[in-house]
Amino acid sequence: MNLFIRFFLNIFSNLIFKKTADLMDKTFYKTRVWLNDIDLNFHMNNGRYLTILDIARTDYLFKTGLYKVMWKRKLAGVTGGVNITFLKELKPLSTYVVETKVIDWDERWFYIQQQFVQDKLIKANAIVKVTFMKGRKLVSPQDIMDMVPHRIITKPETPQFLQEFIDGEKHMIT
Repeated sequence: MNLFIRFFLNIFSNLIFKKTADLMDKTFYKTRVWLNDIDLNFHMNNGRYLTILDIARTDYLFKTGLYKVMWKRKLAGVTGGVNITFLKELKPLSTYVVETKVIDWDERWFYIQQQFVQDKLIKANAIVKVTFMKGRKLVSPQDIMDMVPHRIITKPETPQFLQEFIDGEKHMIT
């Protein structure tokens, strides 16, 4: 299935069949490995995982209502990095779910965990760094959380694996 079609079907289904989730909830995007998703090894292409992650994050934005804040304030979401680990292959025409959850944030980035799950088994695991921009100005994650109406959201404790990832990333930059 063409990715634009998949992307717009996701948006339209979220507008028509409104499913709501809290910003700190895990959301679930169910889909299938289509024939144009596979590579010469007859499993889902590594690059396709990243595109599906984008669609699943869009699904999260709609289910949590964060897209309304983005639209109203003219914000753009920007991905700063993805670290993905492939554990088991996804075969053609099989169904799977991408689970998306915000697990932490700092002064600049949201850290989102996304997992490809099939038959209760994690097939791939990704940590995605995302921020929001208004024009060329960064909007801090805490400011985003404060924009959500009628909600006070406290920052979760940083998981050890994420802290190690962040620390490792800082060493790569210097």
